[in-house]
Amino acid sequence: MVASEAGLRWGLGLGRPALLQADPEIGYLFQPDQRLTRFGRRVVINGYHQRTGPVEPRPPAGTLRVLCVGDSVTFGGTLTDQAETYPELLAARLRETHRDGPVEVLNASAGSWGLGNEAAYLRRFGTFGSRWVVLQIGTHDLTQEPSTGAVVGVADTHPDRNPPAALIELFTRYVRPRLVGNVAEPALPPPPERPADASLADNLARLADMVRQTREAGGQPLVLHTPNRDEVTGAALPNPADESRRTTFLDRCRQLVVPVVNLRSEWATRPDAVSFYRDEVHLNPAGNRAVADRLALALP
Repeated sequence: MVASEAGLRWGLGLGRPALLQADPEIGYLFQPDQRLTRFGRRVVINGYHQRTGPVEPRPPAGTLRVLCVGDSVTFGGTLTDQAETYPELLAARLRETHRDGPVEVLNASAGSWGLGNEAAYLRRFGTFGSRWVVLQIGTHDLTQEPSTGAVVGVADTHPDRNPPAALIELFTRYVRPRLVGNVAEPALPPPPERPADASLADNLARLADMVRQTREAGGQPLVLHTPNRDEVTGAALPNPADESRRTTFLDRCRQLVVPVVNLRSEWATRPDAVSFYRDEVHLNPAGNRAVADRLALALP
């Protein structure tokens, strides 16, 4: 058992997950100033709860700074190395083309964040003097309610402290769900039940709020619309309700005069798009590279 514990800790990084903290306004955040390696992949969280190295509140003179805000697609998960997230790859692309000074791309995100969580983050911390603020919005985000801090320290996926042992984390977080499925968390309140169109209306108001905050801070907003895998591979018939809500969302972006990188339409014509996904929603390194390449073209 001692050998297994040591192997899991030093070989896989188990026993030391990325820790979160509940927040009454934002829902939850990654705890600040973390550095860890999970499954051979690096995760670095700075003092502003971002998956980015240390940054100053304002960019140094002459620096091109971009702030990426999103959910687990932007965060990349612990199966994605820090260098293979699309914000880090975007920074590398921009450094190749931006000759006027340094480049910084910040990654403010967390798994299962909705637009309500993201708008609250911007209200708390601002845009960090960014020239561009990229708002990543997936299909499911259009009707998602804000995630709450009730999951932190309760759900195995949202730990607020290190587990007693790597062996325990291996069993509770990875082995048990595969044997018996996800175990219900009795301490968690049931999610609110609201009509999808009501949630969409609230989220479009939150989008407008983030656009306003960005512009008032002197930055330019850009929406990155990320689709689910079956939406670009044709594995499932289009959902009329989803398509109607997507149209409403894109119309609202036009009304707000916000540029949109619509990967739903762009990737539908790419035969290699199926290779961009780790699962139904999340991108693998190839998908992150495709996103970074596309964003680099959209950010003058």
